[in-house]
Amino acid sequence: LLPLFIWRCWEDFITIGGLSVLPQ
Repeated sequence: LLPLFIWRCWEDFITIGGLSVLPQ
């Protein structure tokens, strides 16, 4: 699993990209 820090950064990246591939 990714560290929470990286996960948050990645989630923000996906959100900015207009995608939603992460489980909410």
